[in-house]
Amino acid sequence: MRHPGPYDFGASDLFERVYHRGRELFLDDRFRNTPVPGALFLHRKFMGTFMLCRQLRARVDIGRMLADHL
Repeated sequence: MRHPGPYDFGASDLFERVYHRGRELFLDDRFRNTPVPGALFLHRKFMGTFMLCRQLRARVDIGRMLADHL
């Protein structure tokens, strides 16, 4: 949301960075409790949308889309 202009989902390596960092945290036993259902629901929605945009190689100006709401 902070990226100036359209975000290029197709060229993004965000998924790989988050995946490797999350794996490190999981193996470090820092998160032993299951997150609340609401957090899991939002995570699934955000990741599903991100992966769809990535597959479509979308370029979206998210900051401008959400400016009125933030």
